[in-house]
Parts: sequence; C-alpha cells; structure tokens
Amino acid sequence: MNKLTKTSIMCAVLVSGLAACESGKKENEVTVEAPAPKHTASLEHATNVRPAEGSLSYHEKSKHHKYYISTNSASYVDDIDSINGTSTFMNVSVRLENTFEEGNSVSLKDLHFTLEDVTDSKTYEPATREAYTKEGYTLLTTNYPNMKLEDKPLDLNIVFNIPDKPDHLYQLMVVQDEADADYFYLDTIKSAYK
Repeated sequence: MNKLTKTSIMCAVLVSGLAACESGKKENEVTVEAPAPKHTASLEHATNVRPAEGSLSYHEKSKHHKYYISTNSASYVDDIDSINGTSTFMNVSVRLENTFEEGNSVSLKDLHFTLEDVTDSKTYEPATREAYTKEGYTLLTTNYPNMKLEDKPLDLNIVFNIPDKPDHLYQLMVVQDEADADYFYLDTIKSAYK
C-alpha cells in the first residue's frame, strides 16, 4: 500500500472519529494505534531508528504499473581517486521485471532512486562519477533512463557517494511517475571492496 493510500485511510478514520465525538454518540468510538514497522534496527545504539513502515527486504517485489522492482544486494565500495581523495560509495543492485501491462517494451525514464540514511535523516542521489578501487575495479550507476525493459529481467547498479558511516541504517526509495514510492530496507550491507 503506498503512502498516499495510507494517508487517505488515516484521514478518513480521524474524520469519522471527530464526527463521533462531536455528535456525542458513544457507540462510534474510534481507536487509532501506531502501526508497528515491518523491520527493526539491529544496532545497539540505534534502537529508536527504524525504516519506513512497509519497507521491503532484499528480493521482495513491489509492483508498479510497468514493472516489478526488487533489490538484490547492497555493498560498500571504498573509492581511491587521486583527484578527489578517498570516498565511500554504496552500490545497490536493483532488479526490474516487466509486468507486460503496458506492452512488451517499456521506458524507464520515469524511474528515480534516492538513498535514505535512516539514522541521520539524510538523503543521497545517485553518483554522477565512477568509483575506483585499488584493484582497478570500476563501478558506475547504470544509465537506466536511456534503457527499455523488455521480456528479460534487468539488473541495475545504483551507486551513491556517502559519508563513511558503516553503522548507519539505510533504505532505498524508488519513485515511479513522481507519485508511486516504495522503500527497500537495506538490512545487510556487504563490506567494502578494498
């Protein structure tokens, strides 16, 4: 259930509860409880930090109109670049599968990714430059806006330049058509390539 639907339901419950209070009818009592998150933080110092309600884990699919979206994995990448110094990147592997509801070939131009640091309440956009490691391993965000999704699943690398804070909790927000948003909780992040 997307955020807009949840907000609409919550508003309807609150309005009906207020109406019952104003009319003085005791048989229309409404109790609203805070929903429990699907996942909880596993870090000792971050016990109050939680991902968004309804966040999906790795390999759990979310269906949008055109495609199914899931995350495969996430990993830290230590970047060694003589010009920019040493940086930390996070690579999130995302899989898209066609639903065939809008044809055999669909555009990905309406898709946007944002990494959220749940611990610090900060967001990061995909990196515009490559990440380089000591071994010569190069990593770059897949140029997905210029791609089409057809009959085979498509795996994307989405790379974010982040501060070196491996003890933080992260989630990936995926937005389609600037309206439908899904959250993927990155509960296990692989160590950096050194």
